[in-house]
Amino acid sequence: MTGKTKVNILLNFPVTGVKSKLTLDDGGTDFINELFSTPNGLQFILCAKSKYGVIAPGQKTLIPEVNFCSLSLFASQNPLTYLPNTLYAIIKLIILSLSNNYFFVYLPSNINLTALLFMVLVRRKFGLYVRGEIKKSRIFGAIREFGWLHSLYLSVVRRADFILAEGEHLYNSIKVINKNAEKSIPMMQLKPGEIYEPNSESGGNKLLYVGRIHPDKGIDILIEIAAGLKNRGLNFELILVGDGEAVYMSDLKNKIKSAGFEREVVFTGIIHDFETLKKVYQSSDYFIFPSFTEGFPRVFYEAMAFGLPVIAADLPGYTGIMKNGVNSVLINSHDPVVWIEAILQLIKNDTLREQIRVNSHDTVKKFFAEQKYGNFANQVISAISERFKNQIL
Repeated sequence: MTGKTKVNILLNFPVTGVKSKLTLDDGGTDFINELFSTPNGLQFILCAKSKYGVIAPGQKTLIPEVNFCSLSLFASQNPLTYLPNTLYAIIKLIILSLSNNYFFVYLPSNINLTALLFMVLVRRKFGLYVRGEIKKSRIFGAIREFGWLHSLYLSVVRRADFILAEGEHLYNSIKVINKNAEKSIPMMQLKPGEIYEPNSESGGNKLLYVGRIHPDKGIDILIEIAAGLKNRGLNFELILVGDGEAVYMSDLKNKIKSAGFEREVVFTGIIHDFETLKKVYQSSDYFIFPSFTEGFPRVFYEAMAFGLPVIAADLPGYTGIMKNGVNSVLINSHDPVVWIEAILQLIKNDTLREQIRVNSHDTVKKFFAEQKYGNFANQVISAISERFKNQIL
């Protein structure tokens, strides 16, 4: 083979920025830059929706080598542009599917699913990265579950050349229907061997959340938990690292102020510099994550690397890695009172906290010891190259 094999990467989240200054979320930016800068016999083309956005100081951007194909007709995101942008993306992906390129596709995504169904019809080859439950998908702004949608996802999963699945539970469920599945390496900035001792100088109870500020992430419940801890007389601080839509953020802050505990809640915004984020982890005492719609969050590994007890919802996606009372506290309830009681019990129980700290470090060490690729980019390159090993020099 004289030329490189062309590979279209279909993301399920947008590229943000203008012209030559483009970015993804921090883990995604690192992955794409590593993918395009690692020598191999593949020619990658990044395909994603694009939107206008300001690049924050310290935020990583895509390197010039990244070949980007926008799937958006309009770079502005609003109700008026949603339908034309969606139709444009589907049509463009169908046209791309007619090429002889290979495809590496992120799921779940309704747009990518539509393109994959067409690829099946025209017998195109593709690999998948599944980062969330394929029983659910976002439709008209809300996460919903439909049997017919699940059936369509299963049909493309069965036909994939390979699948990189996020988390033990997702991997086990997909392995049953496609033997070419393997667990993916999380797109995190934590490096092998990065294990830190927990905060020993806090003297307080700092609860940390890292992620999107959105109702889907359980933020409303989290604020109710904070209100309940305040009413119980606990001296604490809740730190939220992340950002959300302006209207929701404003309503959230007004609710906190009206309830009289704005001094206990700190919004940092997104922290793009990982060295700065490390300091936030190191100055915290507990990691709380009340989302009920997750695959397996990479922030769990980060929190455990810093010895923070993870307090989270008990979800199927965490099975096999997170164990209640061993390396985490998992709560099977939407009731804030149940969460409050669990947090207070953990604060009072020094033995349990130390046990979780030690086991959290062991979980992260085991995770790194099992990795044979080094990072997600190498894993993707290896998986695709294996399909063309007789052609790629």
